[in-house]
Amino acid sequence: MLFESPDGKFERVSNLHHPSIIIEIGAKDTSLHLNHLQEACRLASLQAEPRLEYALLLEAYSAKAVGDYRKAIIEAAAALEVALTNRIIQEFQTLNIFFGEALLNKYQTLGRRLELAQLLKILKPDQETRKLIVEPRNEVIHNGVAPDRKMINAAIEKARSLLHFLSPTIHQ
Repeated sequence: MLFESPDGKFERVSNLHHPSIIIEIGAKDTSLHLNHLQEACRLASLQAEPRLEYALLLEAYSAKAVGDYRKAIIEAAAALEVALTNRIIQEFQTLNIFFGEALLNKYQTLGRRLELAQLLKILKPDQETRKLIVEPRNEVIHNGVAPDRKMINAAIEKARSLLHFLSPTIHQ
């Protein structure tokens, strides 16, 4: 039996080594069900590409899987920003707001886009999103802080939840 050591090398398990095993158990059922597999096959047959926000979320999952937590938070935040921006643009069109581009230019950062979404009543005021996604992303980018696995799990889950609400269609 082999295990991956902290330095990324594969080593044989012996009586001298006692590898640590991390098991994550979530409250949600994340197992693959028949309807998920059928939908995946249908979309693959149609050669449907994921929307940009979902492609970015997949990048966040991949980065998390290899332990690149900085990239994971950046990708999760980018996925949220894309979904949020697209939803804000839709709202501008629905409300016949013709100066929407100027508003988007005024509200350029993710934190400010969240504020704009709240003003437009797309989202309810929510400090959790700032705490789980915006602030950790800013810490990573501006201060080089390395988030931990628990923070990344929470950030990706929050981003996934918001994407599901803001942009329920996964494919283009």
